[in-house]
Amino acid sequence: MNITRKPALVAALALIVSGLPYAARAQTNLLCNPDLTAGSGDSPQCWQHDPYTMPPGDVTFEWEKDRQPADLSIWNYQPADSRWEQTVHLKPGWYHFTASARTENVGELDTGANISIMESWILSRHVRGTGYWEPIGFYLQVPKETDVVLACRLGFYSSQNTGRAYFRDISVVPVSGPGADDPSFKLQTWAAK
Repeated sequence: MNITRKPALVAALALIVSGLPYAARAQTNLLCNPDLTAGSGDSPQCWQHDPYTMPPGDVTFEWEKDRQPADLSIWNYQPADSRWEQTVHLKPGWYHFTASARTENVGELDTGANISIMESWILSRHVRGTGYWEPIGFYLQVPKETDVVLACRLGFYSSQNTGRAYFRDISVVPVSGPGADDPSFKLQTWAAK
C-alpha cells in the first residue's frame, strides 16, 4: 500500500465508522408509525388521543398528515390535560425519548407542551407561549422489561393548560447511556411495576 494514501484511507474509515451509530440509532426507533405517515381518516396508525375529562368540543385533536413532516396537534379551548398516546415495549436499559414541539398561545403559568410517561411523574421540559419547533425529551433507565405509555401532551396532572401544541419527529431509541453533552434532556428512572 502506498504510504501517502494510508492517512486518507484511515480518515475515510473513521468517517464511515463514526456514521454507523447515527445510522443505527435512526433505524432503532421503537415507536410504531413514528413519522405519522400511516393511518386512515383522522387517526394515525398506533396513536390514540385522550382528552382526560374534557366535554366534547373543549379540545380538538388533529393529525396533520399532509404536512411535511406530518405532525400531531392538540388544541385545548379550556384548561385541560390532553394527549396523543402510544404504548411502547421496553427491555432493561437506557432509552432516549425525544420529539419536536411548537406551541401557539399556550398559557405561561401551567405545564405546556411536553412528552411524558403516563402513570408517572416523568416528563420532558415543557414549551409554552407561541414559538417555533424545538427539541424536547428525556433519558429513561428501565430496570426490567415493561410496557410504558408515551404521551405527547398539553398540560399535566394538576396542571391543566390552554392553547395549541404540535408534535413531530417523535422517537424512542435504545442508547448505551445518557448523553453528558446534552443538558436540555432530563434523566429519569422508571420504577417498573
